[in-house]
Amino acid sequence: MSDPERERDKDAALHDVDAERAVLGAVMTLPHLIDELAATLSADDFGNDANRVTFETFAAMHACGESIDDVALVASRFRAAGHYETVGGIRFFQRLIETGSAQHARHYAGIVRECSRRRHIVRVARSAITRAMATKADDNADSIIETLGASLRAIETGSAENEILTIQEVVSESLDRASRAKADESAAGIKTGIHSLDSRTGGMFAGLTVIVARPSMGKTALGFQSLANAARIGIPSLFVSIEMADWEVGNRFIAAETGTNSLLLRSGKVSDEKLADIRAFATNELSGMPLFFWRPKQRPTMERIAATVRMHALRHGTRLVAIDHLLKIKPSNPRDDRHEQVAHTITAAKDLASEMDIPLLMLAQAKRKDGAAKDRAPTVDEIYGSSVVEMEADDIWLVHREDRDATEGTIHIGKSRNGQVQTIDVGFDPVRTEFTAYIGGREF
Repeated sequence: MSDPERERDKDAALHDVDAERAVLGAVMTLPHLIDELAATLSADDFGNDANRVTFETFAAMHACGESIDDVALVASRFRAAGHYETVGGIRFFQRLIETGSAQHARHYAGIVRECSRRRHIVRVARSAITRAMATKADDNADSIIETLGASLRAIETGSAENEILTIQEVVSESLDRASRAKADESAAGIKTGIHSLDSRTGGMFAGLTVIVARPSMGKTALGFQSLANAARIGIPSLFVSIEMADWEVGNRFIAAETGTNSLLLRSGKVSDEKLADIRAFATNELSGMPLFFWRPKQRPTMERIAATVRMHALRHGTRLVAIDHLLKIKPSNPRDDRHEQVAHTITAAKDLASEMDIPLLMLAQAKRKDGAAKDRAPTVDEIYGSSVVEMEADDIWLVHREDRDATEGTIHIGKSRNGQVQTIDVGFDPVRTEFTAYIGGREF
């Protein structure tokens, strides 16, 4: 037996011809069922050629207002299309009616759909194996992984794309979210740990939040601080850094948790006693803390980042992600102009946040301006690709301090899809590299 014949035999195991015919028979018995079944099934879901052609023809006839339960009419349509003898003639339609069960149509449709998804998985896997074995210079492993991930996600989400909800179901989901928010007295979303920010925004909600600042003004501090605070209360969080090394992130975390100046850590001017205390803290307090860090060896595309985030979520249940930062992400198509590159990255990030239903923080650097501009807060139009960012982002937070040593600053909510535009005063602790709700001893 040849390899193609073996593959066909394997595929045959993923076809349930009886279930397919039960669906077709149910449709012939109660034609209106096709409206419901077509929401989750397509002709391509049928593995048997005759059954595939039959479902496609039934759908076309029903759309034209023709009676699918009229065997004579159905036979004439199949003759006109040249499919009558192919499917088996009049006896084929009679068997469908005999074996069809309208009562169990949904059950059999589920079997047909399941078999279809499994066949898709097999085809995607075969394609990936073929590409991997070919070892073409212009088709690297990252590209294969990205394509494989995208294809599998399409299979995963395909069954839910056609779901239509009643207004009662929509309102019920809204009330469920409100109940969950009520259970958390201080913030409905995931807390950043900055009380003034959490109390006025409700925290971080599922969607894309873009955090913008000029260089060294606190965008990374705010992003990492938000993840660390979430992880302290058991929320699995992933920090993707394309700029900072792992030891730099470690220094930042040590500074925030212990008050040890990160400059002393970097220069090695920490006493042995202090180092011992920090090691004890790391051993006793950080074990099991669900805060994760990924520093890719090479600049990744947004597709590569998304694949890594999805894999991490499967293993660790990730509920919060921050990416540092927008302009460091490798464009999928280097030939695109800068605006198109940013647009693609932002759109892909928004899709990832929506797909996973988690808050995703995209850190972004405001355009460098003249000296006078440095004294004022950045604006939305100073973000690279600002028009696309403003359109796709659910929230935009603009962080400002007058200089890198300033202990006061603001977080301007430049866009809030479910809230209001506002400016929030915050303090900043340069040693811990953290924002606070306190300025001059007063809480805002």
